[in-house]
Amino acid sequence: MKRTGLAPSIIGVAWLLLGLVVTLFALNLGRSGDIGAAYLAVGLAAWGGTLAAAGLFVGSVLGTVTLVRHTDTRRALYVLTILSGWIGALMVGYFAWEFWSHS
Repeated sequence: MKRTGLAPSIIGVAWLLLGLVVTLFALNLGRSGDIGAAYLAVGLAAWGGTLAAAGLFVGSVLGTVTLVRHTDTRRALYVLTILSGWIGALMVGYFAWEFWSHS
């Protein structure tokens, strides 16, 4: 894979995982409102969100390292992808930290 291909791929997969987790959370709670469904939905959201935050962080770090080491990779779409990874990693990471440290 090219230098610029790995980080956006990791970030893209992490965003897809986060979207899947949110969809499963909504579908699981919409289907049944009992306490077991709520615990399952929250558990899936917690683990999936944590994995998505880790993926966004790893992709952002790899992308930032590539941007610093190779000046030819500084294109607008690549920089925006890395920036969205950092913002997502901070936001989802904060939510995951709040969940795991306060539950």
